[in-house]
Amino acid sequence: MISLLGGLGADLVYHDSHVEALPDQGLRSLPLEDALDGADLAVVVTAHEGIDYEGLAALVPGVIDLR
Repeated sequence: MISLLGGLGADLVYHDSHVEALPDQGLRSLPLEDALDGADLAVVVTAHEGIDYEGLAALVPGVIDLR
């Protein structure tokens, strides 16, 4: 997913409380609010407890939810 979107020119950031970093992609997990700040789109790939998905949807113009 990251390689595909990055290859299309997307500016990527992510939040995952279970995965601190993705060194092969040069990414580190950000706090959720920081990751969403200024985002055009959020892609939800994995369901995690403690995430307010309705609140998340209110913070960005678009959400693709793959849960």
